Amino acid sequence: MNENNNNPLDFLTRDDNDSAQSINNNTDANSIDNTVEQTPVEQRPHEPNRESFSDKWNSFLEFFRTNINKLHDFFFLKKKNCPYCFAPVSERDTKDNTTKIGDNVAKGNVSQNSQHQKIKSRVCKTCNNDIPADFFDINSKNIAIIGQKNAGKTNYIFSLINLLINHNTTLNKLGIHASISNKAGRDYIIQLEAILKQNSNLTNTTKSESPILLKFRNENDTSKANYVTIFDIKGEDYTKLDDLIEKHQFLRNADAFIFLIDPERIIGIRKLMNLNPKVYEAMNQKGPDEVLGDSLAQSTFNPSNYDIIQNLHDLLVLDNKIGGTTKIKQPIVFAVSKSDYLEEIFSINIPNDQDDVFEDLDDAKDEIAALTEEFKEILEENDKRFLANINSSFENFIILPLSAYGFTPKNRSNPDLLDKISPKGVTLPIVWIFDQFKIFK
Repeated sequence: MNENNNNPLDFLTRDDNDSAQSINNNTDANSIDNTVEQTPVEQRPHEPNRESFSDKWNSFLEFFRTNINKLHDFFFLKKKNCPYCFAPVSERDTKDNTTKIGDNVAKGNVSQNSQHQKIKSRVCKTCNNDIPADFFDINSKNIAIIGQKNAGKTNYIFSLINLLINHNTTLNKLGIHASISNKAGRDYIIQLEAILKQNSNLTNTTKSESPILLKFRNENDTSKANYVTIFDIKGEDYTKLDDLIEKHQFLRNADAFIFLIDPERIIGIRKLMNLNPKVYEAMNQKGPDEVLGDSLAQSTFNPSNYDIIQNLHDLLVLDNKIGGTTKIKQPIVFAVSKSDYLEEIFSINIPNDQDDVFEDLDDAKDEIAALTEEFKEILEENDKRFLANINSSFENFIILPLSAYGFTPKNRSNPDLLDKISPKGVTLPIVWIFDQFKIFK
């Protein structure tokens, strides 16, 4: 038999009639070989262009090798939105970063003659910001801190971060601990701290172009860790819906909101502030004696809170693709800033974030509910339209008074100002939002 021409897989392409014919004719081996040579398998009229089993197997292997990464990405690759620009980003997005000696790299890890060392890190291809190593392994949320100019956003954010990082608060007692995860966020807080150490104010402070990325760890349940993105955005004209859509992408990706409101912009409350001699004097300090931060003296009444609330509602209606009269379900805190003024007028008691620490979540929730009801009553008596606008637009909200510093400094230059700051009600919005996110449980 001619072994060179005998195809060992020929049985896969031959039918039963072929086999029977071969047996019945009692053809010898040489004649069979000659027949195969004269009529190749691929040219047989009853089997045109049929692939062999081995060809099909090889094609499958080639397809598998070519698409293995795509298959892995489809089934297993973790994907999320960038915490900075919200563009889609995956675990596979990496780049080589060149880091100088001394910048997060121990000198012992590089040679004495080397000037740089390359470090591999995940990065968003859209905004080019580094992504934390464990970002894809834990949950993440976005909190938009918003409000018009002079509402006190920068003061609030600094006070909040300072409390979370450097002091024992209700969150610490509930097992939640925070750290800043991005360099731009750390640099921004250091910049604000340096301004306060100079006994100056944060009015018109240049806003960070990058958000602050915080990592919150739950000591009672490691699975409840969360990255939270917080934005400090320059006060804009929130009365224009087109501007909100075009300029404020963070609003459209927010999981919760803290809406800071200057009490001077609430009609009835401003009238009472003007009638109180002590508050009126503080509000109307001039020149070098202006109020620290977003000065009430610089504010002029603008009854646009109604438009702001309505436009925020309309923006979220568009994004959520719901009916125009539907209430928004995302958690929102209406935080009335500079409320140390209001303690004098309404005899309300705002918990001190460092002294009045709640060790039980239910106690904190009870305090939040009581303050919300108390402030609803204040609005009911002094600005029903404002309260009605909130009630008709949002389903899940609270109203809290707070004071970023706990008092109003008497002039621009305040020796040891940073040491005197004693915030009130600053962490309560975060406690309530985290409860909505189920981070404590």
